[in-house]
Amino acid sequence: MSYYIHKTSLQPLYKGSKDVLIIGTRITDLQDCIKDGKNIDPACKSGVFLREIAKRLIDGLEDLIPDLQERLDHIFHNQLYGIAITELTSLLSRRSVYGSKYPNSIFSFSTFDNPVGNIKYNIIEHS
Repeated sequence: MSYYIHKTSLQPLYKGSKDVLIIGTRITDLQDCIKDGKNIDPACKSGVFLREIAKRLIDGLEDLIPDLQERLDHIFHNQLYGIAITELTSLLSRRSVYGSKYPNSIFSFSTFDNPVGNIKYNIIEHS
C-alpha cells in the first residue's frame, strides 16, 4: 500500500500528538507488511511520529518476535528512519525515539554502531 501526497500540499500533516495517534493506528491494520515495513519521517522535528509508530510496532510484533530486546533491535534498526531538519532537531528526535541523543551509548533502547542511528542530519552547503 502506498500513500501519495500532492506536491502542493507541503504544510505539516499533523498539529499534535492526537493526529499522530490516528495515523499510527492505521499502520497496525497492515498485518501483512508489519514486520518488513519501512517507516520514514522526512522532516523529523521532535521524533513524535517515529515514536508513535515504534509504540505500535512493539505491540504489533509481539507474536512474531516474543523477546522484547530482539523486537526493539529489529524495529529501530530495520523499520524506523528519519531525516532531521536541523542539528538540534536531530538530537531531540534521537532522544525521543532511542531514549538517548546518541544511540551508540549504553542508555539507548537499542545500541547502534554509529552515533546517529537511523535519524540522519547532514549539513549541506548551498551553491
